[in-house]
Amino acid sequence: MNKKMDKRMLFKRILTGVLYSLMLLPILNLLMTINGLSGKFTLFFFFTLTLLSAAFIRKGWVFLIIQSGLFFIFIFTLFPPSPDDALIREWLPEMWDSGFTQWQTLLEANLTEVPVLLLMTGLFLLMSVLAYLLFRFDQPLPAFFAALVYLLILHTFTSRTVLPYLILLVGTAFSLVALSQIDIKSRWQTVSYTLLFTYTSIFLLIGLSYFSLDGLEKSQQWVETKSNAYQKELDQRGFFEWINSNATGLGFRRTGMGTGTDRLGGRLHQDFSPVFRAYTQRPNYWKVMHRTTYNGLGWNSEATDSQRTLPIPYTAWENGSLTMEQRRDMPEQEDISTIRLAWFENLSYLAYPYGWLELDFNSAEDGEVTVQLDDKNDYFTVQSEEDVPDDYLLTYDRTFPTRFDEEALRIDDGWREELAASYKEALADDASVQEMESDEIIASWFEDELQLPAGLPSRVGDLAQEITAGLEDEYEIVRAVETYLKEEGGYRYSLLDVERTPEDSDYVDHFLFESQVGYCDNFSTSMAVMLRSLGIPTRWTKGFTPGSLIENDNSDPYFLVDNSNAHSWPEVFFPSYGWVPFEPSPSFANPVTNEEDVASIRGETYSFDDDSDVMDIEDTEPEPLETEEPGGDSLEEESPDAGEGLTESDETASSADQSATERWSAVFYPAFLFIGITVSVIAVFRWHLVLWLPRFLISKDILSLKQASRLILRLYYMKHKPKPGQTVQMYMNDWKPFAPHHKQSLDHFSRLADRAYYGPVDSSQQLTDNEQSVLIEMLNMYPALPNVDARAPHQI
Repeated sequence: MNKKMDKRMLFKRILTGVLYSLMLLPILNLLMTINGLSGKFTLFFFFTLTLLSAAFIRKGWVFLIIQSGLFFIFIFTLFPPSPDDALIREWLPEMWDSGFTQWQTLLEANLTEVPVLLLMTGLFLLMSVLAYLLFRFDQPLPAFFAALVYLLILHTFTSRTVLPYLILLVGTAFSLVALSQIDIKSRWQTVSYTLLFTYTSIFLLIGLSYFSLDGLEKSQQWVETKSNAYQKELDQRGFFEWINSNATGLGFRRTGMGTGTDRLGGRLHQDFSPVFRAYTQRPNYWKVMHRTTYNGLGWNSEATDSQRTLPIPYTAWENGSLTMEQRRDMPEQEDISTIRLAWFENLSYLAYPYGWLELDFNSAEDGEVTVQLDDKNDYFTVQSEEDVPDDYLLTYDRTFPTRFDEEALRIDDGWREELAASYKEALADDASVQEMESDEIIASWFEDELQLPAGLPSRVGDLAQEITAGLEDEYEIVRAVETYLKEEGGYRYSLLDVERTPEDSDYVDHFLFESQVGYCDNFSTSMAVMLRSLGIPTRWTKGFTPGSLIENDNSDPYFLVDNSNAHSWPEVFFPSYGWVPFEPSPSFANPVTNEEDVASIRGETYSFDDDSDVMDIEDTEPEPLETEEPGGDSLEEESPDAGEGLTESDETASSADQSATERWSAVFYPAFLFIGITVSVIAVFRWHLVLWLPRFLISKDILSLKQASRLILRLYYMKHKPKPGQTVQMYMNDWKPFAPHHKQSLDHFSRLADRAYYGPVDSSQQLTDNEQSVLIEMLNMYPALPNVDARAPHQI
C-alpha cells in the first residue's frame, strides 16, 4: 500500500508541476518579451529546477541551501564575467556594485532601461517562494494572485491584450486548486473520476472562453464606452493626478527637462509638477536647447567650451544689448509683444518662444542675475541670488509664432546653389574652394547639422528615399517625412510600451523597423536622422509644449507649463526664417508650423488667428468617421457590382437576420460563459459549498446535538450506507481504515451520537466547545473520505 501511495503522490506532484508551469510560463514569456530581455530559456530552465527542488525536497533548510546554489549559477549564467574579471572574487563585487547602482537608480525614479540584474534576481526569488508554498503547503493561490496583479497592471497602463493570458491563468489556477483538494488516499477509481470530471469542466470552460472572445467584443465595447464617462469624471476631479502626486517615486524616469540625452529610450511616467507660468494668451512651443551630434543611441550632451556670459538686458538679433533709446522705441512697433515667465522653483535655465527678441530681468538689480549661453546648443543657464524673484521678461515678434506662409518656405528651394555661389565668390582666390561641388560646400557649412554615425543602418536612408521619391521641393520633402511618421507609417505613441534599444542596435533603426512604438524622442530623432540622410540640415530640440491655459478673474490669463509638457521636436534650416520647428509626434501640433487652423495640444483645442494676439478656445466636434470594411474601402464607395441582385427587401431581411444573430450571440455567450464558470466553481469547491452551512449552524449554536448528529450521519450515509441493525459505533468503525489519523474523533462522535439519540439531552441546551470541535472535525474530514458505496472496506 505504501508503494501505491508513493506512486499516487508522485503522480500528484508531477501533475501539479505541469499545471503550475502552464499557469506561469506564458506570463514569464510575456514579461521577457515586453521588456526585450535575453536569457528567456535560461530562466525557464531554472524555473524547472526550482519546481523539482520544491517538489522533492521536504526540509526547508535543505531547499534554501539548494536554491542559494541555483541562484548563484543562475546569475553567473546570465551575467558571465568578462575576460578581465575571470576570477570569482572580482566578479562578485562587480555584480554587487551593479545591483546596488540599479537599486539606487530605481529609488531615484531615474531609470532609462529595465534593471535586468534586479529584475532577474526578483524573479528567481519569487519563483522559489511560490514553488515552496505550492508543494509544501498546497497553496497555488499566491502564484495566481502574483500573475493576476501583473496582468492587470499591464492591461491598465499599456495597450497589450491580456485576456487570453487571463483565461489560461484562471483555468490553470482552478485546476491547481481542485488538485490540492483531492485526497490521494482515496481509491484510485474515485480519484480518477474526480480528476476527469473536474478537468473536463475546466478545459471546456477555457475553450469556451477563447472562442467567445469575438462574440463578447460588443459587450466589452459597451463596458468600455460606459466606463469612459466615469474615468473622465475621476480625471476631472483630480483622482489620477492625486495618485501620481502621492506615488512613492520608485521606478522609471519621469517626464521633465533633463540635459542628459546621450542614451534615449525606456519607458516614462508622467510628472505633473508645475515648472513655470507664461503670461500670454497665445500658445507657444518653449525651446530650451538643441543637440547636433547623434551617436546611434541618443544625442551627445557633453559640456562645451563655447559658454559665455551675457549682458542683461540681452538682445538676441544684435547678439548683445540695445541702447536705452532703442529699447524705448521697440514697444512702439506694431508686432512687438512681451511675455513674463514666472518659475515655480529656483530658476536655473531659460525657456523661450520662437521669434523672441530680448531678455530682461526687471525685478533684479545689476549683478544679482548671471546668464550664460552655450552657443553650440542655444542653452541659457541662470545663476541668481537667493531673494531674487524667479521670473523674467521676453520681448518677441508676434508675427513669428503663427502658421508660416508655405510659399515663403518654398521660395528657399534654391538656397543651396545661392549659398555655394556666394561662398565661392567670397573665396575666389582659393582654387580648392572653386573646385568644390555645391553639396560639398553645404556639407562643410552644416557639418554638425548633417552629421550621422558611421554605423547607421542603410535601410534608414532607404526608407527616407522611398518616402520622398518623386519630390523635388525641399519643403515638400520635409513635410512628407513628417507626415509619414505622424500619420502614414503606422507608428504608435506611448510612454510606457517603449522598448529600450538592444545592444549593438541603432535607436532610430530599432524604432522605425522593430518596435514601432515610442514617444516624442523616438519620432523627433527619427525625423532628424532621416532628413540628414537626405542632405537636409536638421537639429534635435528639447523644450515644452504650450501648457494649459488658465483664465480666472483674480489674475491675468496664463499658460501653466508642467513637467508633463516636456517635449522634443526637430528643427529644419530655411534661410528665410532660420531654424524652423516641425512636429512628427502623433497627437501633437506645433503652433509655429501647424498646417491646420485648429490644433489639439494635450487635450485642449486652440484656434489660431494670424492677425492678432488673441487666441480663441473652441469646442470642436470631430467629424463622424466613415465605417470601413477590412479592405479599407468605405461603405459609401462600394461598387454597384458588389451589391448586384440584392433587392432592398433582401437587404432589410439580411440586416434583420444579422441583428437577430448579434442579439442572440450577445445573450448566448455571456449566459453560457456564466453557466460554465458556475459549474466549474461548483465542481472545484463543491464540498466547501456543501459543508459551509452545517459548519456555520454548529458554530453559531443554532443546531442541537441531536440535529447536528443526524445531519452529519446523513452526509456520511451518502458515501457509505449502513448495514441493517448496525449501531453508530459499528458504523464509524467502517470508516476507520480510511481515516487512520482520525480514529479518536470517530469514537468521540459515536459517543455523542449515542447520547443524542438515547440519552436525556435537553434540546435547548447549547453545545459545549468540545462537542462543537468534534462535530466540525467530522465535517472537515468528510471531503477526503472515499465513496465506499456500501461495500465493506478493505484492510490496509
